[in-house]
Amino acid sequence: MDDTGEIKLQLRKLTKHEHVEIVLRGNSAIQSALSIIPPGKAILIPEEGGWLSYKTIPQKLGLLVVEVKCKDSELDVADLQEKLVRQQPGALLYQNPGGYFAEQPIKEMYELCQKHNCLAIMDVSGSIGTKLCDGRYADILVGSFGEWKLVEAKMGGFVSCRERSLFEKIAPSLQELEDEE
Repeated sequence: MDDTGEIKLQLRKLTKHEHVEIVLRGNSAIQSALSIIPPGKAILIPEEGGWLSYKTIPQKLGLLVVEVKCKDSELDVADLQEKLVRQQPGALLYQNPGGYFAEQPIKEMYELCQKHNCLAIMDVSGSIGTKLCDGRYADILVGSFGEWKLVEAKMGGFVSCRERSLFEKIAPSLQELEDEE
């Protein structure tokens, strides 16, 4: 098995997702994940504890960004539920842990998203390799391998999906990392 195959094998174990691809950057992972949401649809993001790209990437894709209230970077589940009902968003994009320190109620949030037909996209750049990176409670996981991340390869990132059908929808937009180093 080559290095890329070994890395994907390890990512499958760490994410609990079978469908994985290594991409150019964490931001390209987010863009690929959001590429399947129809333009004009709302995307929910946390008001605290996320990345600037959580606002800019959806806007570039013609998506409406709606912030979910937080308390010390933890998403407010009641506000999430209200926005799921009112906005009928295409996805929730958030980081676990929020702001690299606030553990999110991922199971509760995932169940709410499933109930309201909303994809749960969890950024696990700050939790991969820990119990907080649990792909059972996300449709899509994204992560960065950039400098100062838990997996510090100085470049690249990944996308993983629970379901093959979802991965196949995302696949055409993936910018695969081909740098063997």
